[in-house]
Amino acid sequence: MELQIRTNDVNVTELLQATADRHALRLDRLVDRVVEAKLELRRQSQRNGGEVTIAQVTLHTGRTTLRAEERDADPIRAVDSAMDKLERQVRKHHERKSDRHGRRATQQTVLEVTPDETDDEVQLVRTKRFPVKPMDAEEAIEQMELLGHDFFLFQNVDVRAITLVYRRRDGSFGLLIPEAL
Repeated sequence: MELQIRTNDVNVTELLQATADRHALRLDRLVDRVVEAKLELRRQSQRNGGEVTIAQVTLHTGRTTLRAEERDADPIRAVDSAMDKLERQVRKHHERKSDRHGRRATQQTVLEVTPDETDDEVQLVRTKRFPVKPMDAEEAIEQMELLGHDFFLFQNVDVRAITLVYRRRDGSFGLLIPEAL
């Protein structure tokens, strides 16, 4: 598996590269078909004056997208933790996959909205586009849990519409189905 590394204000040392490659080899043995594997490293300043490295690793297989993110002051520990987290997700996915059959989603979307520090307006900071694969609500819930998110947008085969499944505060799941006015 070829791991693409993208950085923002983080230097990739030989030790950091070796850590990422070591984990990529372990993941390669666990995952059948890896379409794309990315490691994104970025440095972020904290309010207390320190800096933290954010390691986000994304693994696209034929039908599933797995993602893990970890933060640490040490970039190597951040990568190590994120890769370990992703490995646990892969193992969990294989256990579920052996229990049932069906289609899986290819990608997910993340929309981050943060308040601007200078005024009270909301600022859109990221937009992602992704292909939508038809699936039922149960498969969408499984994909949402694999990604570790609280919501998942998908093409619902039962109602033939774009639908959103989400985790409720009590731990149950909800489904939003749009209707024309």
